[in-house]
Amino acid sequence: MISDHHLSERGIRMPRTVLTAIFIIILLIQVGPALSNLSSKMDNRTVYVDSRNDEGPWDGSLEHPYLNITSSLEHASDGDRVFVRNGTYTERVIINKTVTLEGENRFGTIINGSHYGTVVRVVAHNVHLEEFTIMNSGLFHYYLSGIYLEGSNGSIITNNIVINNYKGILMENSSNNLLVGNEVLDNLENVYLINSNGNNFMNNKLSALGNETFALLLANSNNNTFVHNTFIAGPDAHLISTTESLNRWDDGTEGNYWSNYGGIDDNHDAIGDSPYTISLSDRDNYPLMGTYDDFATDYENQEYHVSMISNSTVGEFEFNSTLEMLRFNIATPNGAPGFCRVTIPHLLMTIPYIVLINDEQVNATSLSISNMTHTFLYFTFHNDPVVVSIFPKPYYELLLRYDGLLSDLANLNQSLTTLNQTYNNLYSEYQSKVNEITQLLSDLANLNQSLTTLGQTYQQLNTSYSMLQENYASLARMYDSLNFTYNKSEKENSDTRLILSTVSASTAIVVVFFAALAMKYRKSFRQQKELTEKYRKETEHSRLSVARSQFDTDVRRREGKIDDFTRKYGITIRPKNTLEEVIQSLDLKKKKED
Repeated sequence: MISDHHLSERGIRMPRTVLTAIFIIILLIQVGPALSNLSSKMDNRTVYVDSRNDEGPWDGSLEHPYLNITSSLEHASDGDRVFVRNGTYTERVIINKTVTLEGENRFGTIINGSHYGTVVRVVAHNVHLEEFTIMNSGLFHYYLSGIYLEGSNGSIITNNIVINNYKGILMENSSNNLLVGNEVLDNLENVYLINSNGNNFMNNKLSALGNETFALLLANSNNNTFVHNTFIAGPDAHLISTTESLNRWDDGTEGNYWSNYGGIDDNHDAIGDSPYTISLSDRDNYPLMGTYDDFATDYENQEYHVSMISNSTVGEFEFNSTLEMLRFNIATPNGAPGFCRVTIPHLLMTIPYIVLINDEQVNATSLSISNMTHTFLYFTFHNDPVVVSIFPKPYYELLLRYDGLLSDLANLNQSLTTLNQTYNNLYSEYQSKVNEITQLLSDLANLNQSLTTLGQTYQQLNTSYSMLQENYASLARMYDSLNFTYNKSEKENSDTRLILSTVSASTAIVVVFFAALAMKYRKSFRQQKELTEKYRKETEHSRLSVARSQFDTDVRRREGKIDDFTRKYGITIRPKNTLEEVIQSLDLKKKKED
């Protein structure tokens, strides 16, 4: 409950539902022309841009996209949609037509001003700019900005990251524009409004961390509405500066998160119990105790929004339509105690709800501001990080029963597995025993076969033994007969052996005698042969000497006759001069005749 002291500080409040309805009507009136213009764009064409198409051709089609954004805007017409693929586009863009300029993904589609001039300048009305990272404008000039709305009305700027510029977003003489879901950070002046009225800022994050930087500046700008935004300033930075401006900072139930807000929340509804003062004339009556996040999800062809306020970082949001379950992660800074307030549409999930943190049910409070269409749940946690699951209670009870059945089924399966293992073990033992019995029977059969074989062998051996006995008896008789005959022969031959011994001795003497004679004869024969050969050689030598002497005498005798014959008849005769030449000539003649 809110105390009377708090009522006196804030004044008498109107019912929150009435204030919310008034706020929605005002918002629709202000952005109605822009939304009407968006619906008319359905019939217009889409122009494509892709930085990878650096060789052309370029006609803005899906197959041949333009290389840069400037070329696409030059060829676009009012009402066209310019779709820019992921990539870095180093250029400065001027939007002077009523178009939708849409990036593929704000983390991957980057417009880089290279620290020169204004990066994106909007001078047309009803422009839609979304899903870009816009960075690196020029510095040290009053109008240099990441996004500059110059006299632009009815435009919508959504889901962009504007970073590292002189001014993040500058709006001058621009009214009735809608800025939603933008992150404007690390600029010298993050958002600056000059003579701009009736604009709406929802769910934007403005962060000033550098020395003498500003999250928001307002100059002669009135009737602008700021709801569900996050304003963060470092110790040497400024959250807000206003000059001659009067604006609205809450919707009657909820305002914005201010990093330097020092109030408390005794009733645990994620709304500060005291206002946040901006200036003498401006204050946020319902400052948020944590940052605001809005998550959209589709269910049965309808888009629903689940919003959260938490002093922790919320991520990985998902909705399971089968279980009607919400799930998301929460991480707290340094593991500090955290809280979360979740707003759930009843058309998305059936009431009441059960909240689980890390699969453990926790107490969640349904706040008094819950109504016929939405439930506001508030819960705290102390672990980091945590996984939050939210179920409709009937579904959760069914899930518990289902989990119980699954547990029983798991137990039955475990029992069945155990029984199967026991059966398999017993069957294995049975098979082992059967194999042992089969082996024993086989061994018995082999033994019987061996016994039969042994019996047959025994009969054969017994028969052979009888035959051997008969043969032995016969051989014994033969031995006795031979022994008798031997003894008789031995007696008869004893004299013969004596005579043979004498003859043998005589024979040996004769053999020795004749061997001596043979050796003597062989020696005499060899000597005679040597003498005969010597005589033959001497005889042949003697005859040859006589013949040679006679032949030489004949040669000398006939030399005179041959000389006379030569002189008389003029014919030269060459006789054989030696006995060897004559012998050689006769040998050749004999060979020819043969």
